[in-house]
Amino acid sequence: MRNLNNFYCYRFLTTIKTDSYASVRSFRLQDLLSQAPALRKVTINVEESTLSHQVQRAFGTKLRELVITGTNLQKILPDAFSGLSTHELTIRICNTMVNRFPDGLLRYLPDVRYLTLDLRNNQLTTMGPGVLAAVTRDGPDAYQTQHITGGVLLEDNPWNCSCELLWLGRWLRRWLRETFHVHMLSVEAALYVNAISRKARCAITGTNSSLAIVDLRWSDVDCEVVVNKATTGYNGMAFTPWVTLPGNKTPDVHRSFHPESPPRHDEEA
Repeated sequence: MRNLNNFYCYRFLTTIKTDSYASVRSFRLQDLLSQAPALRKVTINVEESTLSHQVQRAFGTKLRELVITGTNLQKILPDAFSGLSTHELTIRICNTMVNRFPDGLLRYLPDVRYLTLDLRNNQLTTMGPGVLAAVTRDGPDAYQTQHITGGVLLEDNPWNCSCELLWLGRWLRRWLRETFHVHMLSVEAALYVNAISRKARCAITGTNSSLAIVDLRWSDVDCEVVVNKATTGYNGMAFTPWVTLPGNKTPDVHRSFHPESPPRHDEEA
């Protein structure tokens, strides 16, 4: 590719696959992408170790699929996707070395009404509730699921079945229930969606066994943690650690919700 600026004339380009060209000083990925307002699918191989500013405010409203890859990529900042204003979008972050996503990953996507997340084939072992939290007027809400209408694909990651992942199992079960109810799926479609949701599995510590994350419950993990007042705050949202009490006592169900909002009941712990 002798002259990267040649892409600027492709006003009707709908698909592009490019590297971030970290070693080319004069190359600005944002400039390239912003000059192609008709883009519908963009695949970017990120050569840097961190995704931060590279694609901020770079896309038009016609974008439908953004694919982020890169074997050097280890970290994604919460504002990496700021400026995306399309109403329907699939974000794929695949084939990277990312082992944890930041809280507020969806903070800058309030205009995306139909969102699908594909987080397959990374190095994820756990995930906090703030990663998938919905953006609401009252602040982030980790309880909602229908802001990610297309669901979350999580397979092909080295997940560990742990207390930190219990919330995700509950979130996936709630997403399934609400999806079946809202969209009135046919039997065939419901079976397909259910099968897809069970592909993401976590390894059970000390065994050679694994379990579908959507099936992960209290009885599957050993969470001997001292209960204290420590919580992880995220923009006003209190996250209480998932714990079990000594003596196999049944713990209260801890959920993540805005402190000013009343706690809501779910189907099972």
